[in-house]
Amino acid sequence: MGYNKFPLWKNLLIIVIVLIGLIYSLPNLFGEDYAVQIASVNSEKLAPDVIVKVEKELEQNNIKYKSIQLDQEQYNLLVRLDDSDDQLKASELLNSVLGRKYIVALNLAPATPSWLAALGAEPMKLGLDLRGGVHFLMEVDTKSAVKRQTESDLSDMRAKLRTDKIRYQGSKLDNYRQISFRFVEPVASQNSENNDSIYDARDFLQKNFPQYVYKIEKEGSVSWLNANLKDLQLQQIRDYAMEQSISTLRKRVNELGVSEAVVQRQGMNRIVVELPGIQDTARAKDIIGKTATVEFRMAYPGVTQDSRPPVGYTTLPLADGKGKVWVANKVILTGNSIIGAFADVDQRSGKPIVSISLGGSSSAIYNFSKTTRENIGKPMATVYVETKTNEVKVGDKIKKEKVVNHEAISVATIQDALGKQFQISGLKSMQEAKNLALLLRAGALPAPVDIVSERTIGPSLGKENISMGIKSVVAGLLLVLIFMGLYYSIFGIVANIALLMNLVILVAICSMIHVTMTLPGIAGIVLTLGMAIDANVLIFERIREELRSGASTKLSIHAGYEKAFATIVDANVTTLIAAVVLFTIGSGAVKGFAVTLTIGLITSMFTAITGSRAIVNVLYGRKSLHSLPIGIKTSSK
Repeated sequence: MGYNKFPLWKNLLIIVIVLIGLIYSLPNLFGEDYAVQIASVNSEKLAPDVIVKVEKELEQNNIKYKSIQLDQEQYNLLVRLDDSDDQLKASELLNSVLGRKYIVALNLAPATPSWLAALGAEPMKLGLDLRGGVHFLMEVDTKSAVKRQTESDLSDMRAKLRTDKIRYQGSKLDNYRQISFRFVEPVASQNSENNDSIYDARDFLQKNFPQYVYKIEKEGSVSWLNANLKDLQLQQIRDYAMEQSISTLRKRVNELGVSEAVVQRQGMNRIVVELPGIQDTARAKDIIGKTATVEFRMAYPGVTQDSRPPVGYTTLPLADGKGKVWVANKVILTGNSIIGAFADVDQRSGKPIVSISLGGSSSAIYNFSKTTRENIGKPMATVYVETKTNEVKVGDKIKKEKVVNHEAISVATIQDALGKQFQISGLKSMQEAKNLALLLRAGALPAPVDIVSERTIGPSLGKENISMGIKSVVAGLLLVLIFMGLYYSIFGIVANIALLMNLVILVAICSMIHVTMTLPGIAGIVLTLGMAIDANVLIFERIREELRSGASTKLSIHAGYEKAFATIVDANVTTLIAAVVLFTIGSGAVKGFAVTLTIGLITSMFTAITGSRAIVNVLYGRKSLHSLPIGIKTSSK
């Protein structure tokens, strides 16, 4: 009978999957090297003499190193060392020698052999609890988001009042949530038909802007119509600013290449960001904390350094420091309309550029296209806008004040009407182009964000956690292997082989899809191993039951796998649903547990049902035996 025989293609497929699993799980055995990373402050390529200088200084100070590697793009130099003491010594030495023009940061570099790296095999990333990393506590200035909304509403209110011919003497924004309109005329009665009355203005605004509470106050001959943002609307704007900030920060974290980082809200206006494995805090702060975007404005040709700009224009410095430019106060397009941005090289000039794709508001894109079409042959400036927080000492206290910096990245002549795709040029280096593209892709933060506290968590605690985690997995695995081998004899050894296959494939998949391993993730692997062996126990007990009932060995093997299949699927699918729910509603460490559990359930079903059966088929599928080595003495009739 052929029911205990797999076709050749299925056996080959199992062998290929196991071999791929072995290759892509191997990098996790080689560990990491202590390293020092060197990069230019200005994001420029490193000169060859920097490598020579680093080698010379390390040798003169008797600091042994494994290797010095320059990446392919020549922006980062990596010095690999033997231990943490040499790493610290090298970091302090190179910091003092290279000076402020270079960033010297501690790092951990995978020690994966080159032949594995060439196949794209990489070790799993370790979480903050295992490897260490950076912890940021960030505060969102939600008042700025509310103020921006009320400023926009004030502009709309003015326009609508003018359109409806309702006159007022002036308007102002009293604080971040109150708008006030000034009326000098005597206050008319509420039944007055005078269109200039403050009551008409109130009724009109109540109808068109119901998110405000309106109140009339009189100061002598002057009356004020005050519009205060409702508490519900105020909270909605704050929540929206927080949600958008979290979403933008998550995108920036993803762009940094940190998988499963923690980005979550804390309290009313704070966000916690944890970046596992990141020790170069300078770039992390630069990318994550930067409140930056771009604006496109028309430029005025022929700037004279000593003269004043024309009416409607502002003087801005050029980013390269080589002069100034007059740019229009009116913004043609903001970075909010950018949905795609990629660093590239101009085929003609060979200089770095950023290719832009627009989306979102069709009216904004239409106005941009119309303006550029009407101004062909005239210069247009790309303005980089960044909000920084400076600390100022006032007496004995240090206060923070926000400063908005504008600088023109480039000024280019409009050659044709620009549509949904165009390019930004005038960038100093490819690294600058990549950083700008990263920020534009991730989006501008909706409100200024300050880093309240910053902690760099060392890997010493992580080492202990890793050691304990590995010991727990190894101890549990050994106990299971010994039990299965003693209790189920040869079939127990088959189950052990399938269990090891499961662990190898699980680790390989986690490495391939860049899962960040945490302590809960290790717990998920341990649970998976338990469920994998449970499936084999169900199969073997079913085979023993068939043998006791007098079935032949071949039929018992077939019936054992077939009848246990439904039970195994039911148990695993039930757990899989729970894992999916945990992944959906959980965050951070809970997601790490859910990910490893989900992957482990899928791999365990493959190895326990298909993998172990393939081995059993090879050993006993074609033989007519009177008994099977399955832990008890059984015989067939």
